[in-house]
Amino acid sequence: ITAIRRQRRWIIDPKGSERIREGDVLFARGSHAGVEELKQLADGTLRKLEDET
Repeated sequence: ITAIRRQRRWIIDPKGSERIREGDVLFARGSHAGVEELKQLADGTLRKLEDET
């Protein structure tokens, strides 16, 4: 996630501790697979990210 728009406020380069809230608009960048994972997390079909290490 590169930025979050929360109502009229922008959070640029959010920290890992930042919570996503209902109504937030997310701006993200990544690989095609990463974008697909984000979509699945957002719609609830994926609950936890796989550890790639």
